[in-house]
Amino acid sequence: LLRVSNSDAYGFSQRVDGLGLACTLLGAEAIGAVIQSTEPKNYRGTRDGFDYDLFWARARFCGEAAQSIAMQVNPQAAITAYTAALVHDIGRLGILHAAPKSYTSLTGELAGPARADIEMRVYHMTATEAGYMLARKWNLPPNLAEAIRFHREPERARNAKELTNIVALAVMMADAFERDTTFNLDRAEGLCAALKLSRSETIQIFQDTRESVGAQETHAG
Repeated sequence: LLRVSNSDAYGFSQRVDGLGLACTLLGAEAIGAVIQSTEPKNYRGTRDGFDYDLFWARARFCGEAAQSIAMQVNPQAAITAYTAALVHDIGRLGILHAAPKSYTSLTGELAGPARADIEMRVYHMTATEAGYMLARKWNLPPNLAEAIRFHREPERARNAKELTNIVALAVMMADAFERDTTFNLDRAEGLCAALKLSRSETIQIFQDTRESVGAQETHAG
């Protein structure tokens, strides 16, 4: 939906950086056309070994956490933050699609710098760079592309620092959610300071998001 709404075919006067805005601008008929033109795929039936259920739960957690953070920091950016966080790891799927026989076996349970190191040595790019390339190819707004590219290195962001910081903090929360551990506030101290979030606000966002996504997972199961 983001790719289509930012394509030359529609030529909207503004860059679309939120799923809500994309749906509003495209309308029901165009959304239906996008869905119908997308070939359905049963990811659970693939044999590439990738944990799609965990990937989706993590993406959903990250999106909800980023939206909650933005509601405290800059409510007008909440939907954009949700969207950027939801697709922050799209580069992993990009590399997986290009190398389905090797990506999962090589990266396995690795995360963060360890996984990025393997990606760089084997595929000559990290998932964050792959995600950035996809965002540029799909003509997504620069702020989304920058948040995707630098969510692990928010200090490198130049033009979308607040959005990148929000997504980076949500990603750190998602890491703890994925490992089923408590959230380490000390590691997030710099991001919390930059976003002017108190420790209690940050912990509350993490706990609320974990409960929300956990409840959704239970219901889905």
